[in-house]
Amino acid sequence: MGYRHYFYLVENTTIEKARAMPSSLFEEHDDGLYITDLLNAVCVFSFGKLYWDLYSKTEPLFSCPVKTEYYDDHIPQVGSKELLEEAITIYRNNIVKAKEEQVAALESKDEEKLAEFLIQSKMRLRSALRTHSNPDIKLNKYNITDNYYYDEAIFNLLHMREIIDWNKYSLVFMGS
Repeated sequence: MGYRHYFYLVENTTIEKARAMPSSLFEEHDDGLYITDLLNAVCVFSFGKLYWDLYSKTEPLFSCPVKTEYYDDHIPQVGSKELLEEAITIYRNNIVKAKEEQVAALESKDEEKLAEFLIQSKMRLRSALRTHSNPDIKLNKYNITDNYYYDEAIFNLLHMREIIDWNKYSLVFMGS
């Protein structure tokens, strides 16, 4: 998979149409058949890194070898609310771990750990004051913050969980 990974919101009927597309269409477009255009997908979340655990909650968009080979290491995966719940769990665990490390740094007499904590705090404050911390995140009705820090980005995931019509839409998870 690529460096950045995304959640795209796609209508279930569109997913079924894409799965039914003939393989020849993929063979003819060696100059690029962009899945996000094909699916009329809306990018709703950007991950800074890959979380392998998310793959346990997905299934490949395509099962045909011609279609999967076409996308090489960017094979689109389809997931439901369960996929989003797994992402929330990963982010929550990362937040807890980071907060535990911050408390340990504050309680420590180690000047190096305290200095690192202060540097990180200063960087976070600067980032919070910027209008767009992550250029990959476009503010829309699915995102309430454009910050990529776990303890802020998790609110986008929680917000999406509540507003997405899971009977009508699925998430497509893929790298770029």
